[in-house]
Order: sequence, then C-alpha cells, then structure tokens
Amino acid sequence: MKNKLSIRISVISALAMVLAAGAGIGVTYTVHTTIANSYAENSIRIAAMEDGSPLDRSFLTVRNLVTEVSDIAKLYFPTTADIQGLTNDNAKLVDIKRIYSSTAVHTEYVCNYWMVFNPAYTGTTPTDEEGVGFFVVRQKGSAVFEDHKVTNVTAYDETDPEAIAHISWWIQVKKGISTWMKPYYNGNTDQNLVSFIVPVFSADPAPLLLGAAGIDLDFDEIIDALSEHKHFEDSYPFLINADNTIAWHPDVQVFDENHHYVGADSTYQENMEAREGIAEHDGVYSYYYKGKRRMSASVPLSNSLSFGISVSMDELYDPFVKATILPVIMYGMFALALSIGLFFLLRYWLKPIQQLTNAVQNVRGGDLDVEIHRTSNDEIGELTDSFDSMVQALRSQRSEMDALAYRDGLTGVKNKNAHTAKIAEINGKIKDGNARFALVMCDVNDLKTINDSKGHSFGDQAIREACLALCHAFLHSPVYRIGGDEFIVIAEGEDYENREALFLRLSQASVTGDPDAYHFAVGMATYQPGVDKEFADVFKRADEAMYLAKKRAKNHK
Repeated sequence: MKNKLSIRISVISALAMVLAAGAGIGVTYTVHTTIANSYAENSIRIAAMEDGSPLDRSFLTVRNLVTEVSDIAKLYFPTTADIQGLTNDNAKLVDIKRIYSSTAVHTEYVCNYWMVFNPAYTGTTPTDEEGVGFFVVRQKGSAVFEDHKVTNVTAYDETDPEAIAHISWWIQVKKGISTWMKPYYNGNTDQNLVSFIVPVFSADPAPLLLGAAGIDLDFDEIIDALSEHKHFEDSYPFLINADNTIAWHPDVQVFDENHHYVGADSTYQENMEAREGIAEHDGVYSYYYKGKRRMSASVPLSNSLSFGISVSMDELYDPFVKATILPVIMYGMFALALSIGLFFLLRYWLKPIQQLTNAVQNVRGGDLDVEIHRTSNDEIGELTDSFDSMVQALRSQRSEMDALAYRDGLTGVKNKNAHTAKIAEINGKIKDGNARFALVMCDVNDLKTINDSKGHSFGDQAIREACLALCHAFLHSPVYRIGGDEFIVIAEGEDYENREALFLRLSQASVTGDPDAYHFAVGMATYQPGVDKEFADVFKRADEAMYLAKKRAKNHK
C-alpha cells in the first residue's frame, strides 16, 4: 500500500498532505500513549498469572492433600498412647501412605511425601537407626517412588549449624503451625525443596504434638520448568518469598558451590531500587537492566511464594512501535499525493483509530464484551489484532475466576450454584424427551451432635468422608454439595446403567458397626419418562427415600 500511494503524489497536494500527516501522527501518538502502558501492564500481569498457574495448581493440590492426611492421622492416632511402641509397618500407617500415594505421585514437582511421629512419645532414641513413620522419596530423574529411611531427629543437635540441613523441617514442625517452608536444602536426601508441613496434635484435653505430615516439591525441577516455559521471547521468571526476599532469580546467587540452596538476603524491592530509571505503577516496575528497558510484575501463589516475570519493553511495545513509526513514514509519502486523497486517507485512518479508542475506554470501564474487527492489513490492523488478543486474554482470566464460583471450598466438589445450572440443563432434556438419569441423595447423620460433642473440625471431616464415599461410588458422575451436610449425585451414562449396583455399594459403606464412625443416609430415585414432569419430581422422591433410610437407621439404634 505504501509504494502504490507514492504513484499518486502531486506537487499541488504536497502542503495539504504534510498537514494531514501531522494530524495523523498526532492522532496515532494519542492512541499510542492512551493504551500502550495499559496494554503492556495488563500483558505482563496476564503472562505472570498464566506462567505461574501450573505451579500454583501443584501448590493447591499439595496443601489440600497434606491437610486431608493430617486429619486422617488425628482420627487414627488420637492420643500419645496410640503412638507408643508404634512400628513403621503399622496397618494404619500403611493406609495413610496409600492415601498419600493416590494423589502425590501424580502431582507435578512432588518428590517426597512423609509422616513422622514425635520421638518424645514413640520412645525413639539417638541410637535408633530411624524414626517412626514413613518417608517416600522419588528417585532423581525418574517417576519411581521408593521408601526412604525415616529421619531420626533425636540424632541431631539443633544448636549445631551443620545439623540444620537435616532437621530444619522438624524445627518448623515444633512451632505447631501449618506452614509452607521457604526453599531450603535437605541433607537427608540431598535435595533442594519447598515443603508444606501440617503438625498433628493429640485429642487430649491439653493437645500434644504427636508428629507431622508433609509433602516436598523439588525446587530444582520448579526452576527448570519455569525457565523453559516462556510467554515472551526476551523474558525471564523469578520467585519471591513471603518476606519479600528473593527466593530465586537468574542473576541472584541462591546456591552454594555444591548447589545447596542457601537463599538470598536482598529483597525484591531492594533489587528493583538498584536498577536504573526505576518507575513503579500499581505493582508493575519499569527500569533499565543490562542496557535494556524492561518491565516486571509478580503475582502471589497459593503458598508463601510469589511468581514474577521480567520482559523486554521492546517486545511488549512492539505492536505500538509498528503502529507509530510506520504510519509516520506512510504519512510522509502522503505529502506527495493528490488533495482528494487527503479526504479518503483521513477517513480510512481515523475511523479504526476511533474504534480502538472507544474500545479502550470500554475496557477501562470493565466492559470486556467489546468487539472490534480488523478492517485492514496494515499497522492499524496489527494493533487491532493485538488489542483483540488482550481482550480475549482478559475474558479468559475472568472466566477462570467465574468458574471458582461453582466449586465447594470444603470438599472440592461442585456447589449449589453449579447444581442450579445443572437443573436447568436437565429440565431442558426432559422437555426435549432426551433425559436419562438417576438422583442419589446423601445426608450426614447427627451432624449437629458431632459438631456439639467433638467440634466443627470433626463435623467437617464427616462431611468430607461422606463426599469421598459418593465420589468413589459414582466415579463418572458429578457430585454436588447443596447444603451444609447434603449432597446429590446426578448419575448419567455409565453410572446410570450401573446405578443399582453402585447405590448398593454406597449404602453398605454408609452403615458400619463402629459407633464412633461417621454415618450417612442415602436415597435414590430414577427419572421416569411420562411420570416426572421436571427435575423437582425426581428430587422429591430421592429426598423421601433418603429420609426414609435415615429414619430406619435411627430405629435400629
């Protein structure tokens, strides 16, 4: 387009086109300054969230799993007497290890999972070969997990600096709070780790520290993964601790000569302040580093770390550079065009620019439903594509946040909002004659009594146990928590075909002879075409069946 326009140049329109070029440059610069910084800041924030999300998912999984295991340990070993003389082949310990393994071995970056009991109550002495519990370690460079000797913490002197590498995790356990440890070197396995630790206390009137459960993530693998996955070409990631010290940065020394993690004393802000031309806006820093103008931003993760990314501003601003410099050259050529070309060229350029400006204002106001279509193959078209990509990324981020509104925080299954949406879907299928489903209702028995007598943590555990039983029975169907202790399963497909057998298995799991176990009542109803007019009809029968089961259970007490 640029070369073809030069053919139409005439001396008569030169002055007019110079003025038009000046006006076009002014308009282009206005658009550039309006959206360039906003686009760059949003781009780097989105990149930080997307690049850090795989790591964050692992952190969330680890936290939930260790918390679940520690809760089970409290049930298996409620007092100090329960761990006296305990051996590492104890059936309950083996069961806890199995629960761990079902998720831990499939979670990215997990290299170890363990449970260690307090030697003060197990009777472990410094001369014992190992402590009481289990320690499962993934072999370096493979996916194979093997049993490792349990560290005997009594064999180490906490005042000896060389012993810290072996028992720093136990020192943290004795503080008695669940925590994500800062990255550290573990001398027992020769690994650099990030660990989540949950202390396990007894159920005595004065709770005593029985031990702890934890999962270790391979910090070296985390760094390698972050370094390999890049949202931008000229970029690098970094990690920040909760106290704002640098956890890892490609240009900060955090390992000793043996590649043992030792950390850094400098904070992220101190590192930023040492840069040239530093400027900060809403948590995003711009600065000069190694002769390049760069921009960095960080986002908090689910543990004590924050993930950050630094990107060359040349790469961030590339679409805007093209949309600014090239139009200047183009307008320079317009100075030789016919006067009549002024009208058409200005109309051609100003209309898409105005659309962009209006779209930017809408986005600033929170409207992400804006639509702007590419109308040309020049730099404005590229800018339009870049803007559209940014809006799509923001929409995706908002959609992910909306999805969280459909997940129950206590159990991890779908919540009442998701259940409401599913009802609308099923009612549509009933109306179209395509519905084939069954409903299974579940209600925890005597939850108020559990809460009043044992505390709400036991009540929460009862709810989770009931939910787990439902999930295990109906593996291919969605489970919804629709009330405090009420769940519903909508069995379709394979589970629908096997509903009777699956329900029988669930019913048998809900009744045990143990008076201290959690019990729950279940009931099932199957959709009957021509009889059930809507979802509520099936729901009512399932609910009645459940309460009948609950009543029978009470009569048999």
